[in-house]
Amino acid sequence: MDAFRRLKIYYTFFRSFYFAGFCISLCCGWLVFRWGGDLLLPVIWFKLFTAAIIYYIVNRLKHREYYYYYNLGLSKQKLWAFYESCDLLVFVLLLIAANLLPEWDTF
Repeated sequence: MDAFRRLKIYYTFFRSFYFAGFCISLCCGWLVFRWGGDLLLPVIWFKLFTAAIIYYIVNRLKHREYYYYYNLGLSKQKLWAFYESCDLLVFVLLLIAANLLPEWDTF
């Protein structure tokens, strides 16, 4: 299976719920930007907790769709590994950007 087709399949899997993970990452990045690195550990724990909640909810809603992806050659673990790696990449990039941006004292 070529890479572009596989990416389309991954996109089909997480397009319905990736927005929630992205919004949570965006909020975490804003919190670190606003209040600094002291809030880093609670933000990471919050992100892990919400990722577990998203995993549980999506697993309950899409449990029958896994057969479709399995027939296309992708296991449940591969689908979730790809989603979590994309979500982690966005989360880390937002945290790096929050630390590199200058302080904003308008609030």
